[in-house]
Amino acid sequence: MATEISIPFDVDLLSACQTEYDFLLEIQGLECLQNEAVLKNAIRRYETLWLPLVASCNILSECLEPPVDIAWVWHCHMLSPHNYASYCKSLFGKVLDHSVTKSTIAPDITKSLWSSFYPDEPFDFDSSITEANIPQVLKHQSKSDSFDLLKAIHRQQDFFYNIHLPHYRDMMFLDGALKRYKKYLFLKKKNPAEFLVPCYDIDLVWHTHQLHPIDYERVTKSLLGHLLIHDDTDSDRKPGSKISNAFERTRILWREEYQEAFASHGAMYRGESPKDRLYQLTKSDIKNISDSTLVFELASRTAFGKGSKIIGGFQERFGLYLLKPEFQNGGNFKFERNLQMVSTISAAKCTVAGSIERPSLAGIVLFLETGTFKEANIPTNEDQFWGLVPVSKSDAKSICQVATHKLRNPNGNVVFTCRIIQSVSVMTSVIQVFFHDKLAAVAHVIGADQLPMKSQISSPGIAFLNPSAGERAVLVKTGRGDSMIIAGKWFGFLQGKEGAIDRPSTPGNPGNLKVKINRVISKILPKEEIIHLSQYHPLQYEGLTLDFNKGILSCSELETKKIVEYVAFSFSIALLDVLCVPRPAGWKPGDSLQQKLVKRGRRNVERFPDYDMSFMVAAGLLTLTPSNHYLYHNDNTDTSTDRKCCTFDLRQCVIDSNTDYLLSNGTALEGGCGACGGCGGCGGYSAAQASGGGAAGCAGAGGGCGGGCGGC
Repeated sequence: MATEISIPFDVDLLSACQTEYDFLLEIQGLECLQNEAVLKNAIRRYETLWLPLVASCNILSECLEPPVDIAWVWHCHMLSPHNYASYCKSLFGKVLDHSVTKSTIAPDITKSLWSSFYPDEPFDFDSSITEANIPQVLKHQSKSDSFDLLKAIHRQQDFFYNIHLPHYRDMMFLDGALKRYKKYLFLKKKNPAEFLVPCYDIDLVWHTHQLHPIDYERVTKSLLGHLLIHDDTDSDRKPGSKISNAFERTRILWREEYQEAFASHGAMYRGESPKDRLYQLTKSDIKNISDSTLVFELASRTAFGKGSKIIGGFQERFGLYLLKPEFQNGGNFKFERNLQMVSTISAAKCTVAGSIERPSLAGIVLFLETGTFKEANIPTNEDQFWGLVPVSKSDAKSICQVATHKLRNPNGNVVFTCRIIQSVSVMTSVIQVFFHDKLAAVAHVIGADQLPMKSQISSPGIAFLNPSAGERAVLVKTGRGDSMIIAGKWFGFLQGKEGAIDRPSTPGNPGNLKVKINRVISKILPKEEIIHLSQYHPLQYEGLTLDFNKGILSCSELETKKIVEYVAFSFSIALLDVLCVPRPAGWKPGDSLQQKLVKRGRRNVERFPDYDMSFMVAAGLLTLTPSNHYLYHNDNTDTSTDRKCCTFDLRQCVIDSNTDYLLSNGTALEGGCGACGGCGGCGGYSAAQASGGGAAGCAGAGGGCGGGCGGC
């Protein structure tokens, strides 16, 4: 329809969205802006200093750039447009405008104005302040009595996680998001009484538009007859909640109006940020992992040139000495220990003296000890298992296959415990890495709910997914946040064929797993790395060497700080192999993947070893998993609806290892789809409706109700 895409804006929202993404990235990097005292002081500076300065100056908004603490408070205030407008009009008689994009001269102009207005107040904020040493913070009473700015700031801190993937900065993806935002506004016009919720691509554009309050008020009043309210106070995403039901209604209305699915690839709810929710290993932890135990033995010589006889000994962990401050630069040591005697001598002591140089951290070697998969009922509302995995919360029965594996160091001590959860009912696979008893990393399957299709993006190096080619992806999370996205697909499979009189035989090729690795590092240009797995050689990536067959994980001494990430990465690679590897058509859990000899003189393609590959077995190679093979042979979903964004078919990939390379036809499947949603918009502009809010999304398989904000 032409109407919904012809809404005029006086703002370049595409470039503004990129700037907004960069600003939110900067905010996420400032840990001090989660400090209550810093935020209270920022509110004081915003209300008593900044806004009066803006109101007094007749300067274009793009020429004013406040310090980052004030900018963050201003940002969060404008995301409640009716409260912001009411506040400004009551104090200054007008709405104070703002621009996301800034002029290059803005910093100099702003600092000059600030020093003339407030010579005794530093322009830059003090990140080290506390409530104890800033008494004026506690005494300041916010002028926005009807709107709690501090709570609004806390609510916004989790929004960025849901858009914190590089494609949200890609111009082609943003262009699609802007078109969908226009459709969202037009749908609101057609259904003024409805509470509508957007996906996160729309939500980013909506937020960015609100940060230009004059244009936002002009556009929404012109189109809807009133200011469109944005309310983020409702975050309940459970099935049956207001926002969950509203998403279902939005989906239906969108389909009826535009004859297309509302859910969009790469634009769905991603869950809660793992940052600071997972244990981060200390330097001491890492030193202890690579600690060595020295064995001392006392022996008596039996005869000249004929060896000796051990009569006692003891063991000493040298890491205990290296951790002492006095040994940071090396030094001398001396200790005395009782010997454990093996001869008739009743007792003896041994004194050891020596010196060590400045210690340096050695590499880490871990050995896999596999457990067995057992069936368990784990409802998705059990946060102990699903806390950082975006699944639809429910107390309904959820049968899973669960195994616990151990990684031991050369001394035999358990360093990491890894739990693997495979669920075809929730349609997801989860890896949990525990350092002793502390959860340190999580990795889980993601789909086209979180990743875009290649056709949606234009920038190189951005992670995307091609489900039609059987590509699967895993997201690795650590205490620092999202670490990497690993996508894999089976590559190079070829069924062997007998020769005939008129043609030679065709040798078979089992193929291998092709892996794309994208680190979630937004401060640099996105980069994609590609590796191929081999059954004959260990995998090498950065400082990691991984022997899938022997179950040995080695980390170089220069990369020991990444050991938790490498453990999760290792199991993630194995998991992708499990999900993508072709299997015999009639394969059942517990069966080998090896082909059987059909008849004398002909043998089907030789498969990868299965029982011999310990990491793959540990990831679920021989158990029931939501693999491509399972999805193809067990899919009974209704593909006529758009309930899930990641409906796809497998026409381009091999499923069965005893069929032709390309399937002649495919079947649609839905899985791993997360929840839509960001903000919701409800109809009307009344006090009663203004109190409503919420947002979110419809749950897909592996998703959950999502979103953040609501509006009227």
